[in-house]
Amino acid sequence: MKTNKDNTKYAMTTLNRSGHGFTLIELLIVISILAVLIGLLMPALRKSRIKAQQVVCMSNLKQIYTVGHSYVVDFDGFWPGSYILGAFSYRQAPGNKTSNDPRALPETFGLPAIFDQQGYMDGHDSTWICPSQVDPFVSYGNTYMFYAHFSVRSNGEIRDLFGKKRFYNVQREELKKGLERQMIVMDNFTLKPGLTGFRGPFRGYTVPYKEQVWPHPSGNEAKKYGSNVLYVTGHVGQKIK
Repeated sequence: MKTNKDNTKYAMTTLNRSGHGFTLIELLIVISILAVLIGLLMPALRKSRIKAQQVVCMSNLKQIYTVGHSYVVDFDGFWPGSYILGAFSYRQAPGNKTSNDPRALPETFGLPAIFDQQGYMDGHDSTWICPSQVDPFVSYGNTYMFYAHFSVRSNGEIRDLFGKKRFYNVQREELKKGLERQMIVMDNFTLKPGLTGFRGPFRGYTVPYKEQVWPHPSGNEAKKYGSNVLYVTGHVGQKIK
């Protein structure tokens, strides 16, 4: 017959066993399983993040096109010309100043500045930043370069950056075929921004080739990269390395 002393001893032994916890081997097994799971999830998470950044960048370009279309309607069919944009394809956000250059003035040129000055779009809006880009481009407040080689009037007439007529009576289908590959805005990774507050053109502002980083991986091939491009027709595509 068990006494109270025996019952107490049994209860304490059971308690000690239940509070024993994991052994070192059990902990190593759990850690190994977690490591395998993380290894399986990380590529999928990375692909999801890259895809999300790609979608946001393309959405940014679509918004810039919408704003640009409003500008074109208000300015008799003209996209901002080279002289207005400052005769250089890449500029900092309005008000920024080129660092370490005493000549620099607050930026008043470039697509962000022009749209901001005309009240179409805030020049410091996050739309001007591609989420796939890195510094120093992000620190400039704008990661997109732009072109001003032409303008398209509502009647299909095309003019160059000096306002001179180039083609007349261009039919709708001919216009579409002729301009569907004409880029107007794209991810920048090849140019340093022009000297703020001054018109270009500028020389020596190209990023060295070995330092150029294409912002968007393309497809399933790890070595394939690209940059998003907005065309004059409003289509957003990708330029592949």
